[in-house]
Amino acid sequence: MDGEHQKIARQDQQLAAVAVGTTPAASAPIYFAKAASGNVIALSGETFTTLTWWGSHDGATYVPVKSAGTAATTPIAAPCGDLIPAACAAYPYLKAVGDHAGHIQVCLKG
Repeated sequence: MDGEHQKIARQDQQLAAVAVGTTPAASAPIYFAKAASGNVIALSGETFTTLTWWGSHDGATYVPVKSAGTAATTPIAAPCGDLIPAACAAYPYLKAVGDHAGHIQVCLKG
């Protein structure tokens, strides 16, 4: 390639603050179908420490996301973040359920 490096463009999408409830019904959906991965950041002042992930194939019926029989979770504390678990890639729609209600910033990688 004559010393040139081929650049591969990745599409990044940062969503507005997403509501996290203590139940799936109280949490806002995240459209994850076109993402390869992503991360979440607890906004300043939020008090939750763990997010448990729920997934849906139709955007209406959500089930717990599991990996090898264990619930997919993300440890999180403001103002830091962590990755969305790999097991979530099996679902086009996600909901993050927290041990407390609040908001997260979601960044998706295409």
